[in-house]
Amino acid sequence: MVLSDGVLVVLVNPNTPADVRRGLREPKTVIAFDTDDGTLLWQQTLDVILPLTLAADGRQVVYHDGIRIESRDLKTG
Repeated sequence: MVLSDGVLVVLVNPNTPADVRRGLREPKTVIAFDTDDGTLLWQQTLDVILPLTLAADGRQVVYHDGIRIESRDLKTG
């Protein structure tokens, strides 16, 4: 979870620890909300996002997808 410039960005992982132990890996979803009114700004499903790589700087959201660093506009995705 990252808070930047009035936008809350959350990484949603549907996997339980038991799923991971069994080798199940479902895509994760990055969701951004406006903190003023709770409006959903955007969401994107990703096959891979490495742990602890989600970051934001007021203009963009960045993360590592296992191959390269990806960037999305903070307010529009």
